[in-house]
Amino acid sequence: MKSILIFTIVKCVLSAQAFDGMTLVTPTQGGGGGGTFYTHLMDNDLNEINTWIHPYGPASMPYLNSDSTLIYPYRVPNPTMSVGGVGGGISIYSWDGDLLWDYEVSDENYQHHHDVEPLPNGNILVIAWEKKTASEAYAAGRQSIDNSLNEMWATAILELEPVGNNEANIVWEWHIWDHLCQDVDPNKPNYVSNISDHPELIDINMISGGGGGPGGGNNGDWFHVNGVDYNEDLDQIAFSSRFASEIYIIDHSTTTTEASSSSGGNSGMGGDILYRWGNPSNYGMSGNQVIPSAVHDVRWIPNDGRPNSGYLQIFNNSGNGNGQSTVDGIETPIDPINGYKYYRSPGQPFGP
Repeated sequence: MKSILIFTIVKCVLSAQAFDGMTLVTPTQGGGGGGTFYTHLMDNDLNEINTWIHPYGPASMPYLNSDSTLIYPYRVPNPTMSVGGVGGGISIYSWDGDLLWDYEVSDENYQHHHDVEPLPNGNILVIAWEKKTASEAYAAGRQSIDNSLNEMWATAILELEPVGNNEANIVWEWHIWDHLCQDVDPNKPNYVSNISDHPELIDINMISGGGGGPGGGNNGDWFHVNGVDYNEDLDQIAFSSRFASEIYIIDHSTTTTEASSSSGGNSGMGGDILYRWGNPSNYGMSGNQVIPSAVHDVRWIPNDGRPNSGYLQIFNNSGNGNGQSTVDGIETPIDPINGYKYYRSPGQPFGP
């Protein structure tokens, strides 16, 4: 089930070259709580082709599938964890606006936020915060939690199989908590003597500011993942982290059990990080931080013969400095021996 590229306009005016085709626009109309909200499908002459009406504001951006159904992530009235980009609900609408399916990921353990990703099999990838207590974080090697909640919201990616009108099966899942390292306490789990030897793992002490991250506020948001995308050819998932100023690729060909380990799948690396780019200091490497701030919406450019097919593309809020945003494309260094892994020169950060 393919989907088309869309945009959510958030209190700003954008000007760019237009492509032949259609654009989805979902104004936020303020805080995104309850009310009446609209998704508009328009052509390049601003003729309205279709409109969907929603009772809650968008968490990020909807997707229009090739079968004309609309997937709409939205903000639930009472999220269990809340900071910018919070969502909690995912709806599927027919072309005529009928609600076909509605499901919430918002409970004591998980809270959906930001993006979702429709998969070819009809399932949906969902980004979620996974609540960890300060005790759990310290036990895993975290050094400080700087919020009064005494919580650290880790990242999970869940694959939902819609069932009926309001149910779902979690058929695959990945948890960042299964792929941590730390170099401060050899008596605690995940200890490594040198972070730079393990770019496939996430340093639990990277990103200053405790659980709240550099975004501030009294919350446990650690990574602030804000975009997720799927590559069917590679059976891999990319996601972007604003707080880490990095993008990541993981293997989706694994079972859930393999995804919690460091073996299995096409890559043979289980759920470990296959590729990361943007901020080498996160894994103890020297080199320039090439994503200065606020990366959003990583996605693969479809590998269909268009220019830069197969590149990874990101929206970079400070890509050109002086507050100027850019859309950046990079050619990932696919390993010539194992086409499901990514080449890195020994002792060097990932290119390009």
